Amino acid sequence: LSANGINARYPSISLLDGTLVLLQCYDDLNRQSALLVVDPTSGVVSKAKAFTIGIGAADNVDETIQNSFLYAGRKFPYEVGKSGNLYFFNGFYDYNFSLVFTDLNADDPAGVVQGQQPDFNGGFSSVISIDSKFAASTYYFGENYIMPNAAIQTFGPSSMVPDKLPGFSFPELVTNAPVKILRSTITSKKILVYGSDTKTKQIGLYFYDETTTAYLGSRYLGFSNPFEIASLLNTSDGGIAVCGTTYVAGRFPRICIFKLSKEEIEGNVK
Repeated sequence: LSANGINARYPSISLLDGTLVLLQCYDDLNRQSALLVVDPTSGVVSKAKAFTIGIGAADNVDETIQNSFLYAGRKFPYEVGKSGNLYFFNGFYDYNFSLVFTDLNADDPAGVVQGQQPDFNGGFSSVISIDSKFAASTYYFGENYIMPNAAIQTFGPSSMVPDKLPGFSFPELVTNAPVKILRSTITSKKILVYGSDTKTKQIGLYFYDETTTAYLGSRYLGFSNPFEIASLLNTSDGGIAVCGTTYVAGRFPRICIFKLSKEEIEGNVK
C-alpha cells in the first residue's frame, strides 16, 4: 500500500472508524511513522501523513522498529484512533516512542506526548478515546499505571511522566506490560475492562466504572501453564471473550480463548 509518497510496508495496527479503517504503519524506506485513512472496500487512501522517526540516520531507532516486526526484539504497544477532529497514533516519532496527534493536514504534529529515553523506557501501553476524554495506561521504567480518566494534552509538546499523567500503580503486572482496554456494559452500567499480563503468568482483568472511574473488581484467568493477553471483545450474549497465548509445558505457544458470561462478569463487578 502506497500513498502520498508513503510506503506502508510495515503495518503496525488498524482500527475501524465507521466505514473507514485507520492504519498506522512504518515506512522503512523513508524512515517515518505514518497514519492512513483507508476505504477497506476499494483500498483507496483518502488521507495520509507521515512523520520522521528522527532527523538524520536514526539507525538505532530503525533497527529497533524492524526487530519488533521480525520478533527479534521487544514488542511495542502501537495504537491508533481518533479524538474529535484529531487523529492519533502511539508509535515512533523524533527518536522516541510517543503519542502523536495530527489533523492529517499539517506537516508537523498538533501535539506530542513524548516517551522516555533511554531505550524507550516510558510511554503509553494503551489509549482509547471516549467522547472528549481518554482511557489509557502507561509504563515507566518497569512500573505500570492504569488511567481510566486520563488528562492527555492533545496540542503542543508534553512529556509522559507519572507526576504529569498520574494513574493507579499496578506492581503485579510484568515489566512494560501489554494492556488492552474494552468498553462494555454490565447491568446498564458502562464499564472499562483493562486486560494485562501478571507476574504470576495469568491474564488479569480489571473493571472500572466509565463514568465515575471507580474501581469495581478484578478477575484472573489461566492456571498451570503461562498465559498472555492478545485481545478483548464483547460477545452478543452480553459477555466478554479474551483471546491470548498459552505455553504448553512452558515453551510451546498455543492460542487460547476464555469466554466469560454476563453473569460471571456481574459477579466480579461490585
